[in-house]
Amino acid sequence: MILIVDDHQESGAALHRLLARQGFAVTHIATAKEALNLINASDLQKPLLVILDDMMPEMTGLEMVGVLRMNPTTRHLPVVMFSACTDEIRRESALSLGVLEWVDQNRSAIKALNELVNYYLSIGGQKIPTKAPPMTLPASSTYVR
Repeated sequence: MILIVDDHQESGAALHRLLARQGFAVTHIATAKEALNLINASDLQKPLLVILDDMMPEMTGLEMVGVLRMNPTTRHLPVVMFSACTDEIRRESALSLGVLEWVDQNRSAIKALNELVNYYLSIGGQKIPTKAPPMTLPASSTYVR
């Protein structure tokens, strides 16, 4: 399962539809606290990938990544940040916590994020690499690594 954590219904739903059409099992949750409850439920399998917005009420995505990294059972869970926040310090903090990628959120960036998801999940049980494959992005999208 791919877990999307985004408090904005429109962007989360668009990403959900895109990934579900490709056959991925996708769950969209609106808050970081709900996502942590789902991830930590002992009877459920952990997500293959978490796509996480940063700027959310109650708990930010960056705070959620910190919680995930402190738990031995979720420490290595792959996370991609997909956020409208363009703060360089937040981006660097996320990457230092082991976030795989930071994609600036806009309509065109959904395609770029889709390429990243397909790349990371295509390697199956192998270790998630630290570098993404080269890709061509639409001129209006912003992809940051």
